[in-house]
Amino acid sequence: MRIVLFLIIFVIIPNISIAQRVQISGIPGQDSDMDISDMLNQIMAPYHNELTNLNNTMTDKEIEFELWQDFKTQVEEFEQVNRYIMGYESAFRSLTNTVSDPSALQIQVARTAERGEYRATINTLASPHSFASAPIPIDKAITKGDFSVIINTNTNSIQFPGGDVTSLFNLLRSTLSNTIDVNLLNSSQTEKIISLVGNKEGVANQIMFEGDLAPLLDAKILTTGEQSETNLQWSTSDTNTIVSNSSINIETSYPLQDKTMLSFSASLTDIIENIEIPNTNKISLSNLTQNQIGETTNLNIILPGATPILEDITLDTNNIESIKEPIQQLVLTFDDNTVENIKLENKKYSISLDKFINKTLTSVTALAEKKILNISDLTLISSPDGTLKPYNETSKAQDASFLLDGLEITRPSNTISDLISGVTLELLQEKTGNIRIKIEPDIELIKETIVQWVVRYNNIMEEIYTYTTIPFDQIGRMKPLHLRKEDEEDLKEGTFYGNTSLIGFKDRMRRLAGSPHGLDQNSLSLLDQIGIYTRRRTSMNNDPDALRKGTLTLDVGELERKLNEQFEDVNKLFVLDTDGDNVGDKGVVIASINTLKMMIGGEGFLDKIEQDNSRKMKEMNDQITKKEEAIENTDRKERQALLQMNQAITQSKALSESLQQRLR
Repeated sequence: MRIVLFLIIFVIIPNISIAQRVQISGIPGQDSDMDISDMLNQIMAPYHNELTNLNNTMTDKEIEFELWQDFKTQVEEFEQVNRYIMGYESAFRSLTNTVSDPSALQIQVARTAERGEYRATINTLASPHSFASAPIPIDKAITKGDFSVIINTNTNSIQFPGGDVTSLFNLLRSTLSNTIDVNLLNSSQTEKIISLVGNKEGVANQIMFEGDLAPLLDAKILTTGEQSETNLQWSTSDTNTIVSNSSINIETSYPLQDKTMLSFSASLTDIIENIEIPNTNKISLSNLTQNQIGETTNLNIILPGATPILEDITLDTNNIESIKEPIQQLVLTFDDNTVENIKLENKKYSISLDKFINKTLTSVTALAEKKILNISDLTLISSPDGTLKPYNETSKAQDASFLLDGLEITRPSNTISDLISGVTLELLQEKTGNIRIKIEPDIELIKETIVQWVVRYNNIMEEIYTYTTIPFDQIGRMKPLHLRKEDEEDLKEGTFYGNTSLIGFKDRMRRLAGSPHGLDQNSLSLLDQIGIYTRRRTSMNNDPDALRKGTLTLDVGELERKLNEQFEDVNKLFVLDTDGDNVGDKGVVIASINTLKMMIGGEGFLDKIEQDNSRKMKEMNDQITKKEEAIENTDRKERQALLQMNQAITQSKALSESLQQRLR
């Protein structure tokens, strides 16, 4: 009996402290069951309350951080508007234009353009030179020829070896790709057309040809127009001449006042040489005497069975004639001693003399060496429109011609940017009537920019008012931010009530809007003068809400009038350059940027708040992590102790029941 009581006391006494913490009434072991979870919740409740408070404080800090970030965004948007007005892209620098007939003329203006009004008349548009050949059979054999294609100062030499229309097209396209667009079109299944279009407009970019133009005539790219012909006769009886291993000359006096082409046909044949008759007067060994041998010079005498006797011969190396190819050519000589050599082959020639215009042809010489040369139909062909003209001219190379304020202007292009400073004219079609052009500030864009300035200003002032003002019905009843978020209440109302930095910033913004800006007493210096105000002394209809919050009222009609009547003064009110360095140093915008430095810019209040809040949230996050780890450890220990106590109570109950049975 005593032993049983001793065991009961030994098991129960060590667990009395645990029972006291969970407020167990009566003697342990008297109840049949023990609620460990409920007991553990009661033990851990104070720890979880501490964690909950930390999390709520963290949530408050996160909401506060987001509110400051939102307000900072409002401040930065206001700064961006100010920077835009002050910068090069400013609306005050933007120009707009109006053209009475946009179908005939369009213009673009730079920010540096000269403002003004103009009257224009478009007589002709500039155009590139373009033309096409006649349909050419694809199997037509086109004669060979060397010629040049000239456009402006660019000369392209072409050596066509002969062939069909496709081979001529390929050669033209590969050679002229930088200056002329060359295309091959299908006229039919058996015929093709070659088209040429200059890349640039203007008279100076007319496409011209010189040299042997027979391939272009053969391919019907060029054709003869109205012309006059002069036949050059080698003799009074014949227009043909035959030259055999010699030369013949024509004296002439033909002025090349118009574009002229020299046309002729040439044929060359070999000279048949006679068989050489043996020279019987040659010295022979049989009739040589000693005296004759002494008189003979420059000979090698070889006697049968004897050593050759070589006479020392001195050579004149200075007069060695080099072997030359035989020359067959036509030589043209002009009055200024200019000479043009035309190498001759068996073919028909059409030679452009365009480069010799205003010179006089004084002689024509035909030269043949070791050949028989037959030249026929030697003709000078002249035309006021040119020696040859395109077969199908689709566009003439011409300059643009127009009047600007009565002054006649010509330009090689329809895009003209060198006439009015900062203005590019684009001529679209000929127009005999006056086209009115007006270049002026973009008043609509400037007005919209100023409206945005007022909107951004008011956003800041309304935010400050909301943050620093507690609604009358909420005085003394303001909830923490995390509860207001749960209840979906306004998170901004009165959140920063009493914040001296916000209140000070609000006062500076009020002074910004109401203070004079500028140096000229006779110019605009107040926003009130252009219809932007919070309070007007001359008005009895001031907006009470604007007075309370410090926001601005904008009279758009008055602003438009001031912009149209006093544009430069409005410009100077916002941005004024007093020292001439092209950087604004006075005005509303400059004052705004300086005021905003109180909030942003590295040393501003909002930047410091952001850094401080980030640091505090990191510290609180560390505290929460440590608290969670501590709770986890405490929970594990307390749970183990409760399990041990439950086991002891169970054992005590069993011993008690056993004792009672024995006492019976």
